[in-house]
Amino acid sequence: MTVNDKICLYCEKKLRPLIRNVDNDKRKYHITCWNMMIKDIANFSTTAYTKFNYKKIVAGLPEDEARKQKTFTITFD
Repeated sequence: MTVNDKICLYCEKKLRPLIRNVDNDKRKYHITCWNMMIKDIANFSTTAYTKFNYKKIVAGLPEDEARKQKTFTITFD
């Protein structure tokens, strides 16, 4: 790998230079990777649990542990 070889920070594959754009030195992501990240942010309420392995929190506990308890109280302030 040479000094000029850049790697996409999202997919970790090699970035190839874009012919028409002069911002090749500043780029850190592929265009498709960038668009995918924007879509993930826009739909984070659903992709957080499927793609990024976030856990739902119920009454201060992860959902798995909250379901094991027989009763718990949720208060709204």
